[in-house]
Amino acid sequence: MAVDLSHRMARHARGRGHPGGRGAAYAEVARVLRHGGRAVVAFHTRDAENATGSERRMDEWWDHDIDLTFRFLSPDHELARLAGAGLDQVARPERLPGPGEHPSERGYLVVERPGG
Repeated sequence: MAVDLSHRMARHARGRGHPGGRGAAYAEVARVLRHGGRAVVAFHTRDAENATGSERRMDEWWDHDIDLTFRFLSPDHELARLAGAGLDQVARPERLPGPGEHPSERGYLVVERPGG
């Protein structure tokens, strides 16, 4: 699978990343998973400068001009959205950053479509 990281694709996707859009994305995940199928949702939860629920705007990254809003998500809120889409929680691991990674805490939600 190829991923288009061009500026044109970034401009196209920019307006589609608002918080309300995740509920629709989770509903689509639930729709395409077979019964008993699982998915993992991974995200950053906080770092030293950004609390859970906050946003960080970036206009430069790796010497390139960008327009990026980085969101630090709440595992509880994301799990509620996933449950609203009809997915059940299987696991909820969290971890600290590893060497060379951005120094933020990460959350993972393993969810399953019921009926397996």
